[in-house]
Amino acid sequence: MDKERSDGVLKMKLTDFFKHYPKGVKLFKKYNMGCIGCSGVLSETVELSCLMHGISAPKLLKELLKEVPAERGSGA
Repeated sequence: MDKERSDGVLKMKLTDFFKHYPKGVKLFKKYNMGCIGCSGVLSETVELSCLMHGISAPKLLKELLKEVPAERGSGA
């Protein structure tokens, strides 16, 4: 993933992220990130969520691409 695209994913609101990358829910659960059921899902970004949970954002993106390579071009 190029820097521009990864920056775009990191800046996505969580609702948009989960819409574009539905398998990302599994990844968030893997890291015990309860964002899916949180009201912040409407306003927080992927980057902020990673920061708040002490997760490396680049590591999360790398794992996302391994998990859902076919979804990469779905508007992110």
